[in-house]
Amino acid sequence: MVFDDGTHRVKLTLQGPAHSRGDAVAYLPKEKILVSGDLCVNWNWGNNVADPDADFDHWIRVLDQLAQWKVQTVVPGHGSLATTETMRGQRAYLADMQEKVRVGIKAGKTADQLVQEIDLSRHGSFGANAEGNGVSIRAMHRKLAAVR
Repeated sequence: MVFDDGTHRVKLTLQGPAHSRGDAVAYLPKEKILVSGDLCVNWNWGNNVADPDADFDHWIRVLDQLAQWKVQTVVPGHGSLATTETMRGQRAYLADMQEKVRVGIKAGKTADQLVQEIDLSRHGSFGANAEGNGVSIRAMHRKLAAVR
């Protein structure tokens, strides 16, 4: 959907399910502003992956796609203003977690074992909160193990 008053243009695009079923973004191409909602956050609590409609593979693809747009400012779902580098950081955090959880599931590990083993701290603010990471790892394990 596009709104254009002759001065400003806003493109609304449904992206979900990714973080959740209703994920949508608003893009102002002239101003190079992207409002990402919870697809990207910019704070020290990571990003909650526990939404029952989350689609981790699609979420990662969406972040890849959005990072290719001509954007100077990202307005995240939570936290301070960001950049495409923030989206790339969000993507790296999610992809790393997903890869490690998949490997752990394949090896027969429980969610609690993976919470103890997976270190996401190298992902800066996204991986800084160990408790939040644990919640996300458990949620991801539950969802990915169910579709095996």
